Amino acid sequence: GIVDDNGDIFFDVPVLVTSLQEELPDFGYYPNPTQGVINFSGEIPGRIRAINIYNIKGEKVFEKAIEDNRLSPIDISSYQSGLYLLSIVTEERKYTMKVLVRPF
Repeated sequence: GIVDDNGDIFFDVPVLVTSLQEELPDFGYYPNPTQGVINFSGEIPGRIRAINIYNIKGEKVFEKAIEDNRLSPIDISSYQSGLYLLSIVTEERKYTMKVLVRPF
């Protein structure tokens, strides 16, 4: 694969790849990078079932079942600095976003 300047890895595989902005034009998460709380705005299609956060080693460091289809702010101020993957799981699919945690 090829790694570009922002850390995304591209493989020469014949599949359709769309960006998160293209798939979820009305959804956002902020601030990124963050020093504490991740906030959410907008909507994700489908019923949200869970939100998970994984560290760069692939270990799940946060897990929350979603009952009311609403994403509440998540406090990650106790996390070590580094890159994390935020995964939002719906009935239909999973959306994964990068979150950078910076020290205070």
